[in-house]
Amino acid sequence: MKKIYVFLLSLIMYSAFAQEGSLDVSYNPPAWGGLLAVDSSNNLYSHTGYGSLQKITPAGTVTTIGPSLNNVVQIFSQSNNDILIATIDNQYAANPTIIRISSTTGAVDPNFTTSIPDGLWIKAMAQLPDGRILIGGERWAGNNGNLSRLYCLNKITGAIDTSFNFGQNGITTSGQVFDIEVDSSGNIFVAGNFLSYNSILRNDIIKLDSNGNLSSFNFAGLNTPPSNTIKTIALQSDGKILIGGGFVHSPSGKKNLLRINADGTLDTGFSHSIDEPFYDIEKILLQATGKIVIIGGFQSISSVARANVARLNTNGSLDLCFVPGVGGSSYPAGDGILDLNQDIFVVGPFDAYDGYARNNLAKLKGKSVNNLIANNDTFNVIQNGSPNSINVLNNDYLNGVKPTVSDVNITTSTPNPIATGINFSTATGTITVSANALPGTYTFSYTLCPKTGCGDCKTAKVTIKVNWPTINAIDDTVIAKNCNEITHNVLANDTQAGIPVDQIFNNVKVTLSGTSPFSFNTNTGIVTIPAGTPAGTYTFNYTICTPSTLNCDTATFKITLQDLIANNDSGTVLVNTNSTAVSNILLNDSYFGSAATLSNVNITVINTSHPNITLNGTAINVSSAVPIGIYTLTYKICSSDASCNSCVTAVVTITVTTPPSQPGVRADHNVYHIKTQSSSKIIIAGIFKHYNYIPVNGIARLNNDLTLDQSFNPSGAYLSGTAVSLQAIAIQPNDRIIVAGEFDVFSGVPAKHITRLLENGNPDLSFSSGSGVSWINPNAAITAVAIQNDGRIIIGGRFNKYDGVTRNGIARLYPNGALDPSFDPGSGFIGQGPNSIVIQPDGKILTGGVFTGYKGQPMNKIGRLDASGNIDPSFNSSNSISVVSEDDVNLFLQKDGRIFLYGLFSNFNNSGKNNIVRLSSGGNIDPSFTGTGSPVGTRIWAVDVDPITGQVYIGGEFSYFNNNSSSHYFTRTSSTGIVDNSFVGGYGPGTDVYALKRQDDGKVIIGGAFDTYNLAQANRITRIIPTQTNMQGMINPEQGNSLQEIHNKRGISIYPNPSEGIFNIDFRGYDENKFDITIYNALGQLIHKASVTPQNTNQIDLTAFEAGSYFITLQNANETINKIIVKK
Repeated sequence: MKKIYVFLLSLIMYSAFAQEGSLDVSYNPPAWGGLLAVDSSNNLYSHTGYGSLQKITPAGTVTTIGPSLNNVVQIFSQSNNDILIATIDNQYAANPTIIRISSTTGAVDPNFTTSIPDGLWIKAMAQLPDGRILIGGERWAGNNGNLSRLYCLNKITGAIDTSFNFGQNGITTSGQVFDIEVDSSGNIFVAGNFLSYNSILRNDIIKLDSNGNLSSFNFAGLNTPPSNTIKTIALQSDGKILIGGGFVHSPSGKKNLLRINADGTLDTGFSHSIDEPFYDIEKILLQATGKIVIIGGFQSISSVARANVARLNTNGSLDLCFVPGVGGSSYPAGDGILDLNQDIFVVGPFDAYDGYARNNLAKLKGKSVNNLIANNDTFNVIQNGSPNSINVLNNDYLNGVKPTVSDVNITTSTPNPIATGINFSTATGTITVSANALPGTYTFSYTLCPKTGCGDCKTAKVTIKVNWPTINAIDDTVIAKNCNEITHNVLANDTQAGIPVDQIFNNVKVTLSGTSPFSFNTNTGIVTIPAGTPAGTYTFNYTICTPSTLNCDTATFKITLQDLIANNDSGTVLVNTNSTAVSNILLNDSYFGSAATLSNVNITVINTSHPNITLNGTAINVSSAVPIGIYTLTYKICSSDASCNSCVTAVVTITVTTPPSQPGVRADHNVYHIKTQSSSKIIIAGIFKHYNYIPVNGIARLNNDLTLDQSFNPSGAYLSGTAVSLQAIAIQPNDRIIVAGEFDVFSGVPAKHITRLLENGNPDLSFSSGSGVSWINPNAAITAVAIQNDGRIIIGGRFNKYDGVTRNGIARLYPNGALDPSFDPGSGFIGQGPNSIVIQPDGKILTGGVFTGYKGQPMNKIGRLDASGNIDPSFNSSNSISVVSEDDVNLFLQKDGRIFLYGLFSNFNNSGKNNIVRLSSGGNIDPSFTGTGSPVGTRIWAVDVDPITGQVYIGGEFSYFNNNSSSHYFTRTSSTGIVDNSFVGGYGPGTDVYALKRQDDGKVIIGGAFDTYNLAQANRITRIIPTQTNMQGMINPEQGNSLQEIHNKRGISIYPNPSEGIFNIDFRGYDENKFDITIYNALGQLIHKASVTPQNTNQIDLTAFEAGSYFITLQNANETINKIIVKK
């Protein structure tokens, strides 16, 4: 049996660093070359004529698929990747066989059956666009010569399509078909060795339509078969046809390889120079570049050695860039096929190729050796007055490295110069941007071609952006001591193209924009501020430009001159005590914008009006020997910086007095709750019955100045007809007020334990608690209320039902008061429910109280629930804490998530901390809050935190805090728990503080059982200004400043002081002056106003007023004198 070998040329991408056409030594699969096909996944199929089909992956892996067959004469890959295999039973068999197998599984398609009469040896296969299959070949001698050598098969069944060339005999007699090609329009080109088609004369090549009808295409001139044979054809995209084989074209004398025009005439523009001996061309393949690969019987072309394989240029000349080596060990003859890529497979009867062992199959590299890449470039050029040079080749690559002008030729179609001042050299690839190039964007294209002539030329685009150098004029802000002459260079931080402007004055121009209050040298950038310039802030603008003034930037110079400042101070002390009137006179002073301290100033006493009023460090101390009266001490502070000669003076006014003996106005009994509304109104609740003598019943709303807002007038809470106090208050975002406790009527309206108040204080009838809460004991109450972001309300307290539904100690309500069934605490709290509830920003719920468990799980006094009412396991609920009553545990949540736990307890978790501890967000002790808290047995009632500074305000019934005896009832600590000794600065509240609230402006409202603050009358509520130290809360409503008494050097006196109510005024030294007298109570309310003359006997009668401190202002045409009097 004859063994058939095939050349396969396949084009596959290869490394740009290898010679094109050379053997790929890395590719050597364990397969034998033979009949070849390739599928759309670039898998290669090979059949040697016997056995099974070999499938070779692109990586070289070999598997066998399909049945074992003998006498295989052709294989073909269909568009769906199924493989057709054609066989003959033996050399003279009557009928050939074609089977179809799956390229994936190798299974034979039982539905595909082909029966070709009388022994057609199939040599060519092709597929039409509609899927039909064309087959062609030759018939054996002795078989019916009138049967066709060309058939069309059904794409599904393989049966002969009788509609193709219907009723005609096609190619008959001794004709042979060697190649079939189909163009994109479905036209069929058939080549071989024959004389006619359908009895119409056509030598060796015909063109048919898709139904087998002959076209007018007729290439004449070939010698008459069988001496001439076309074995291979290739269809170019321009319609021209390459033909190869063994033939002679009589008119031209050319043999074996020609190109025909689309109309069938000879293309004289194609001419090869294949040297003799020149035998048949077996296969022609077209690469995507249009170059032509030929396989056949030749050894050289144009005297250049090319053994059996070569590549031609489109005009037929030899492509010198393709060098296939010495080739196989014998002349390869057979077939070829193009795959999807750019490598070339060769098969033939050889066991070595180019010196490497190969089993009839070799792979040659097929893509251009000169892998040239020309990348687009964008160049940003800063026009700084000097030439700039850049090279376009720096971003291009030839075979993976940057090319030089010895590697490539550079051309451009753009005239040079590209623009004024911009030149491009094709000799070097250099672009030069000269000093006269104007800002703008310029483009041109250039082309690179390898000097070897091998490979493609590439074109790239260049964009040149010429810009002025960036000038960055940066604002200057200077804060300086107002002592001596000051100089400053405004240009020190300004740049041009990243270079400091003060180093390149020749490239810029500096001008003043407007006017400057100081001397400004535009040549150096120096600003001079002379000594003695008044303190304040001064500004001016300046501009920096390039010399052309087309590129400028402007900045502002701003300087603030700060003085050394000493402000007057005042303080009040009790008579017959050794006291400190002002703890630190420097707190109100300033050292050139910073805090004045003993480290930066020196203090000198200029004079004191009593020798027993002295300065000790920064404190003004008053001896017990100083009698009642008003005194002054004048001091001077000077800068300790020897280079800054600056001093200022201030006066400290000291009042020595007796404490008031009787409570006065504001609340007449304890204040337990303080809340603020968005309108700055203040809600207070407690057991008071009056406020400023006006009847109220345990709840009131105050204006921002702590006067009563009488438009808010609820009649209070009652239980079985008896007035009771409220136990919880919460403010909704709309400023409506939720109140809760142990009551059944509020303001005369039935309301069980919780209700909502309208603007006027009456119950909101749209809110209903139904039957309220109930408990195993009759004293059911709601003791905690918190409002979620969605408006729903969490309540806690002494109850096991709400509106008849079981809820042990905690429940969630809708905004209208109805129970929210989606929040189900199950068995709830063991013991009483929480006395304190705080809702975190993430919706989790902190609870504090006297409970010991929740939902059957341990939870000791503090715990956290999720938004659905389940225990949050990430929070430590197992603390060692012992409490007695529900008021013993309260919670405050800082903005950073840390939690203050406070109340009445000792040695929390064996930490030594009493009555207050800070926990992490996970419930563990925060060690950064130091100290032991208040003494054992002294309850802390209230906590608030400054969210900016972290300072902690603490109120309660303690006599000292963190072992600091200066802190009693009310104190402030740092964020770490260190007591701020400067905060109260006096006697503070007279007794317990039960509530406090820090306002957004930083002021702090405190409420409790006290009736004085720093000896000033402040019944149960006052407001503290944390930045001041003395006489807090005593505000002049007309001036908005703290009232301070100024000592009268002429000797005006008021006596007796204190008095039972009658006070005499001695105007000694003011005999001819008329005075206006105004008197204010401790709330700042005007209670008396009159005009008096010193000639008359003048008395003040306060017998009808409450005991306490009163403030008198005496004013004439020249001065104002302030006095404090005390009514017993």
